[in-house]
Amino acid sequence: MDQSKRAALEVAGFRVTTVADFLGLSEEENDLVELRVALSQEIRRLREAQKLSQKEVAERMKTSQPRVANIEAAAPGVSVDLMLRELHALGGRVARLEFAEVHPDYPGANVAKTAPPKSAGKRASAKISK
Repeated sequence: MDQSKRAALEVAGFRVTTVADFLGLSEEENDLVELRVALSQEIRRLREAQKLSQKEVAERMKTSQPRVANIEAAAPGVSVDLMLRELHALGGRVARLEFAEVHPDYPGANVAKTAPPKSAGKRASAKISK
């Protein structure tokens, strides 16, 4: 949103905030929402680039067109597993995952038995590619 539009909204009494703040999401919940949205956008982009209809993709996946529509809309009832199935049905793949180092004071962290990931210190992210 450009600054002039934001300023006009604030003058009119609206409060501009993030989705996470508005919904009261934790960092983990926000990360999941961002992952689901990124997956759904990439899935739709791949389908459209291949000039396939949702019905054609549904036939490939042996599912229904409404389910494909829900996947592409990142609907709450759609699992990440199902989203990945469509991504793969379209020839896409997850190229890289990076995980942040777990802080020893984090509840459930088993520092004695777990080694830090190779990409320690980096924020979790996923790169989706065709």
